[in-house]
Amino acid sequence: MNKQNKFVKLYFNQAVKKAIINYIEEYPIQDINEYLFKSRKGEGAISERALWNIMNDVAIDAKIKKNIGSHSLRKTFGFWAWHNAEDKDKALVTLQMLFNHSDTRTTMKYIGLMNSEIEDMFKEAIGDRLSKIID
Repeated sequence: MNKQNKFVKLYFNQAVKKAIINYIEEYPIQDINEYLFKSRKGEGAISERALWNIMNDVAIDAKIKKNIGSHSLRKTFGFWAWHNAEDKDKALVTLQMLFNHSDTRTTMKYIGLMNSEIEDMFKEAIGDRLSKIID
């Protein structure tokens, strides 16, 4: 569930599916409703802070010098999903829905679209059309 207590359907590629299967083989679960990443301090899932600590330890091991958390993953996913999309507008609206943002400006800011990238997108989209009209 997300912050608004709504279920979010997730889709996984084969690499993620394989990683989850390997994880479950090493840390078996008895019930499909159990948390995948259990807390060491009793019942329930690991805390956001515990996840942050784990991710920062991994970042240090990978020689990444920035603080990284779960939102870093979401933002990075969003940026690259938009960046690699053929239809940037459709990608932006899809990400807005996925992130449950109220408007696309929030999503643009969230995934770190800089003014220069937005300007480049407009130049690319409009420039081709204008050159055809002008020529």
